[in-house]
Amino acid sequence: GIYFSPNQGTNWIKLDGGVPTIAFRDLELHQRDNDLVGATFGRGFYVLDDYTPLRELSNTINQKSNKLFSVRDAWWYVPNVPMQAKGMPGQGTTSFRTENPPFGAVFTYYLHDLPKTTKARRKDSEKSLREKNMNIPFPGWERLNEEINENEPQVLLLVKDTDGNAIRWIKGTSKKGLHRVNWDLKLPAPDPIELTEPEFRPPWAGDAEGPLIAPGTYTVELFIAYNGNLQSQGSSQGFTVKPVSNIVAGTDFNAVADFQQKTSELSRKLSSAGRKLGEVDNRLKYMKAALLETPKANPELFKRLNALDKKRTDLRALLYGDPIRQKFNEATAPSIQSRVGGVAYGHWETRQSPTENQKRSIEIAETDFEKFSGEFVSYFKEMETVEAALEAAGAPYTPGRKLD
Repeated sequence: GIYFSPNQGTNWIKLDGGVPTIAFRDLELHQRDNDLVGATFGRGFYVLDDYTPLRELSNTINQKSNKLFSVRDAWWYVPNVPMQAKGMPGQGTTSFRTENPPFGAVFTYYLHDLPKTTKARRKDSEKSLREKNMNIPFPGWERLNEEINENEPQVLLLVKDTDGNAIRWIKGTSKKGLHRVNWDLKLPAPDPIELTEPEFRPPWAGDAEGPLIAPGTYTVELFIAYNGNLQSQGSSQGFTVKPVSNIVAGTDFNAVADFQQKTSELSRKLSSAGRKLGEVDNRLKYMKAALLETPKANPELFKRLNALDKKRTDLRALLYGDPIRQKFNEATAPSIQSRVGGVAYGHWETRQSPTENQKRSIEIAETDFEKFSGEFVSYFKEMETVEAALEAAGAPYTPGRKLD
């Protein structure tokens, strides 16, 4: 294995981050990037990227505090992502391959201590009593209820831009010791939150992502969130995001990032509206079923509910396009979603200025979405009045309906 000493050889600590238990025949320190390269006897090469935190580890341990270490500058580019499953299916099975360092900025932090939950403190107390062969008292119902509703402490890192604006939360590992996490240099994804995992995900399918930020100086700060309290863990660390040299001369990267962020915000609003339309579909389905179980419903209520159903179809077509023409592969006017999605797909993976056509698409999408939003607000007001009429008529409960 490989060992390092934080105190000039008095104590030695083994590096366990994927290092095999085998003899290392050669070690090289890459002085420019502060990388450690180790060559084994029969198992290949291993690289520890940026070992500078190990130099600060001794003082950090002696201080007995949580700490975020200095951050190495990050290269800014668009990573190459092959449109296939991971591996090298076209190069045979004997071709050497290994993982690259994570793209973006890498944050290294040390956790000396984390807040203990009520349950953890109770377990420690019970363990002490058990070791002394003493009786363990019943903790009480109130304390057990408190334990059930209590969340584990969470480690978070907050990235800010040059102006001090918070732009991204990064989730870290909530466990004592030395940890690393990387930021992909992107803003949060504009997609709606999805907590359910699909039963099958293709190996080439990636996670939802936001657009790249512009090169420049940034800061990151370590936090621990526990019981509703967000507490900073020391001072922030600054770092620079640097573009690689093969760039288009004269490109205004800040303008590119602003346009992509504008597209991302519009995409977020569209995704939210689409998810809300899905909720409307579900509410209407229940309202239709409840109407037939409401003998006191008058004919006017039937008409109003039918009008809501038709209006919902019009709103969906405005957002996503004409479904009938799309079904038969006929030409149709671009929808709001297709305009924004086309710009995001064609521009987010580049570092070039948007085309005039892309700019025009976003302008049209903004105008159309403003019209859609106004109609959507009016639609929801009408839906609430119909739901109130159902409630007054004694209809069975339906999701989303206000109760008197």
